Amino acid sequence: MSDYVTVARPYAKAAFDFAKEHNAVGDWLSMISFLKEVVSNDDVMNLIESSSSNESVIKILTSLTDGYIDGYVLNFLKQIIENGRLVVIPDILEEFKRLKDEDERKLQANVKSVEKLSKVELEKIKKFLEDKYQCSVEILNTIDPDILGGVVIETPKEVIDASIRSRIDELAEVLKS
Repeated sequence: MSDYVTVARPYAKAAFDFAKEHNAVGDWLSMISFLKEVVSNDDVMNLIESSSSNESVIKILTSLTDGYIDGYVLNFLKQIIENGRLVVIPDILEEFKRLKDEDERKLQANVKSVEKLSKVELEKIKKFLEDKYQCSVEILNTIDPDILGGVVIETPKEVIDASIRSRIDELAEVLKS
């Protein structure tokens, strides 16, 4: 997660609320995704960084996004540029996605383990999370040998650390005191 999440959150919330009110959440998601791709391009960023004013940055991005974003998203982009927040667009996109999932009662969970978990194990974790949060859950299993064993479940709401590494760290703290 980037250092810009706190800055991105109000932009994403405003964009999501507007998009939801206008039944255009999917469209906004696509357009913000497109903006992220544009501002993630090194050539575009070099051109923007060599620009002398916000107006020239707006002209550059307007020409690059013409036909791909609507007037509302263009006004949103202009506000981001005028506030010097162009760098937070990737974080705005991630927060927008999170708000969309929350609104649709979906949750994504990253389950870290030392080795790939079986379908049965992942289904048990999925059911546990669906019961706990009362929503549908999508599980991503990533491998992290540093946890030594057990699992670490990361959701937007909390982190559940049931790893051997955390137990060893806790024991070490107890022994130090």
